[in-house]
Amino acid sequence: MAQEIAIGKRLKISKAQQNTLLAVLVASIILGIGIVLSIWVIKYISFNMKVINAKDVAISEYSAVIKTTGTCPAPAARNGVYSDAELDKCDPNNTEVGADTLRYKILVEMAKNDNLESVARESVAACYDDNGNKMKYDYIYSQYEKSDSDDERDYWLSTLSICSALRVIPDALPSTENVEALLASLNQLFILSGWEPESLAPGKNNNISSALLIDGLKNIPVSLSLKTDSRTTIGVLNKIEQSIREFAISTATVKWNSETTLELNADATAYYIDTLSLDEQVKEVKASSNGSKK
Repeated sequence: MAQEIAIGKRLKISKAQQNTLLAVLVASIILGIGIVLSIWVIKYISFNMKVINAKDVAISEYSAVIKTTGTCPAPAARNGVYSDAELDKCDPNNTEVGADTLRYKILVEMAKNDNLESVARESVAACYDDNGNKMKYDYIYSQYEKSDSDDERDYWLSTLSICSALRVIPDALPSTENVEALLASLNQLFILSGWEPESLAPGKNNNISSALLIDGLKNIPVSLSLKTDSRTTIGVLNKIEQSIREFAISTATVKWNSETTLELNADATAYYIDTLSLDEQVKEVKASSNGSKK
C-alpha cells in the first residue's frame, strides 16, 4: 500500500515537471517572438524616421531655392519651409522682386550697373520711344512692375533684358555656339580699328591649350590673319584686347613681308557658356548601414 502511494506521488511530480517544462518552453517561445517583433518594430520606426528626415531635408532645400531665387515671397513659417497653401498661391509673374534674391540681383543690381551700362549697345531700335529717345532703366522697370497681364510683363521683361546693362552679359558670353555672330563681331572690331579684311572664316585650331579650357565654358576656334602696316596691326590687336568678348590667343607668328608690311597669323579661342540645367538628385534611404536592406 505504501509502495503504491509512493509511485503515485512520483507520477504526480513527473507530470508537474513536464507541465513546468512545457510552460517554460511556451514562455521562451513567446519571449523570443516578442524580442524579434520588438527589434523589427524598432528598425521599422528607425527606418521611417530616416525617410521622414530625408524628406524634411529635401523640402527645406527646395524651399531655400525658391526663396533665394525670389520665385515666391518668403515663407511665413520660422523654419523657412513653404506650406502647400503658400505654394498654391504663388505666381512668379506677379511676385514682387524682393531684396536679397537672385531676381533682385539680376533685374535691379545688374540691370542698372553703371560699369556694364557703359559698354552696352546703343543701336537696338526697341530701346527707343516714339520720340527717338532711349528709354531709361527706371522707366522700363516701372512699366514692368505696373504690368497687368502676363503678355505685358513678358514684353517689358524682354525689353529690360535687351535695353539695360543685362544686354552686355550675353554679348560677352553667349549661350550658343553662333559662329556667324562671332565672325560678325570680329569683323566689327577690324572695321573699328581701320582695317577691312578681305574674308573671314572659322578657325581650325582644334588643339586648344589646357590653360584655355575652363569648366562650364565651350570653345570656338578663331583664326586671325592680317597683312598690313604695323600701326594698323597694333590697332587691331588693341581693339581685340578691348573687346567685351574674350579672344584668348594661343599661338601667333609675326613676320615682315616688306619694310612697311607686317603679316600676323594667330590662333585664338572664343567662348560660349555651356547649357545649364537643374539636376534632381535621388537619395536612397537604407534601413541597414551595410546596405543589405533598403
